[in-house]
Amino acid sequence: AGMKTRIKAGEYQFPKAEWKNVSQEAKDIIKMMLTVDPGARVTIDWILKCPWFTGTVPETPLDMHPMFDTDNCEQMRVSFFS
Repeated sequence: AGMKTRIKAGEYQFPKAEWKNVSQEAKDIIKMMLTVDPGARVTIDWILKCPWFTGTVPETPLDMHPMFDTDNCEQMRVSFFS
């Protein structure tokens, strides 16, 4: 509950279970994209030139279990689209 509000306030985490296969570099880029202060936030131009996006990125297996959990899927739908 309140996920969007917490993200807008800069209060978020990367839970180990869901994010264990995501590189620290990718998490750092996401943090820069979620910076609350728009003046300090990275721009789309910076993102598009970022080596993580322009280089060869190893394929990362994603844990799709949460997507198949109907309760979790409904919670995500409500959180993102409400």
